Amino acid sequence: MTPKKSKMSRIFAFIGCLCLLLIGVVLFFQLEGEKPDVQVDLPGDAIGSQNTLTLTVSDQKSGVRRLWASLHQGDQEVILVDQEFPGSVLRGSGLKQQQVVHELAPKLLGLKDGPAKLRVLAREFAWRSWLHGNKTYLEKAVTIDTQPPVVDVLTQMHNLNQGGAGVVIYRLSELCDTTGVAVNDDFYPAHSGYFADPEVYIAIFALAFDQDKSAQIFIKAEDGAGNITRAGFTKLIKKKTFKQDTIHLSDGFLENKMAEFNVELPAGASNSRLAKFLFINRDLRRQNTDQIFSLAATSDPQIHWQGSFIRLPNSQRMAGFADHRNYLYNGEVVDNQVHLGVDLAGNSHDTVPAANRGRVVYSGELGIYGQALLIDHGLGLFSMYGHLSRLDVEAGQIVERGQSLGLTGTTGMAGGDHLHFSMLVHNTFVNPIEWWDGHWIKDNVTDKIAEVQSHIGKVGKSS
Repeated sequence: MTPKKSKMSRIFAFIGCLCLLLIGVVLFFQLEGEKPDVQVDLPGDAIGSQNTLTLTVSDQKSGVRRLWASLHQGDQEVILVDQEFPGSVLRGSGLKQQQVVHELAPKLLGLKDGPAKLRVLAREFAWRSWLHGNKTYLEKAVTIDTQPPVVDVLTQMHNLNQGGAGVVIYRLSELCDTTGVAVNDDFYPAHSGYFADPEVYIAIFALAFDQDKSAQIFIKAEDGAGNITRAGFTKLIKKKTFKQDTIHLSDGFLENKMAEFNVELPAGASNSRLAKFLFINRDLRRQNTDQIFSLAATSDPQIHWQGSFIRLPNSQRMAGFADHRNYLYNGEVVDNQVHLGVDLAGNSHDTVPAANRGRVVYSGELGIYGQALLIDHGLGLFSMYGHLSRLDVEAGQIVERGQSLGLTGTTGMAGGDHLHFSMLVHNTFVNPIEWWDGHWIKDNVTDKIAEVQSHIGKVGKSS
């Protein structure tokens, strides 16, 4: 063999090896056996009258080729998704992930309430399965449920005072994770498990001091399929007129009280005592309120309390609930706030009793309220104690009605020794006077519970 022919042979051999290598690389990638990944996002295992189905398919090697989904019920198959994506068997696809969102409306699809199967198929561009690609097949048992829960209100009359609370008991046709009473944009969760029938719910709700007869009040229930029911109930709302009060700010008060607060004023703000007061009275007050609402967002699902709530013994009321306060300095109005509690004063450093049985959820400093306590009485009902000079209980502790919580004082924004006492239903301050009144509690709470108990029974006594 001549040198020239030998050289050509080596060249062809090299090219042949290179081709074989390229073919091997292609085969390595195109004959890969990894299946595409499929994620199915569907709220729960039930499909309601209107649900969103989100399908996400991904394949990081040869790329996404096809996505198909259907609902199968009996001998009926309804195709939901059937999409082919651009690419080729030779090159694969640059599409490594694809998300498809489909709005499900079973009635429009001709499907009936009852069991069904959600089927999902995804393919990629590998050469497996005679060039059809690797596939992932999923099958999920679902229930089609397009009927919203039915509400049966078991309590008859609901008398509400502006700034007061109410109790409603009702039965649902099915268990619901989300149910309660809506008052405009506020929502008060209801609880199951108090009565023998688990589908009977009880809710304590509130009408804020600035809400009146125009408030939209209704029971709301959402089942696992996302079906929502809104149901009204009989109620009588009594309007209240709240006191207008004037507080005169003295230089002595500002000088002595402002020194107790370690706050950082916004950049550029005046460093005067009045500016500090206004920041504390407005901004810090709002922060404190937000903190209280956050603490009261969740509540024990059982009733801890029993009977009327205790008022600070031998005390005089110094300020009332929802008093509208005008703050004057040098004869000019400098601020306006609403007093969301009752101020009670007796002797200096009086013992403060727990208004009723409950679980302490907060014990410590609380801005304008000084040393303060927040107690959860169950079903969204809370009591709050502010301006204390001493705290005798800790967060997490169960306290009994009448148990010493601490001593009255002047901590926080207090001009003299007293107790600031508030009641809340979740994120709404309510008038404590109602809860001090045994007759009001009997008429509006315990008699309603007893009436329902007599018909359907009760799981057990309050804790």
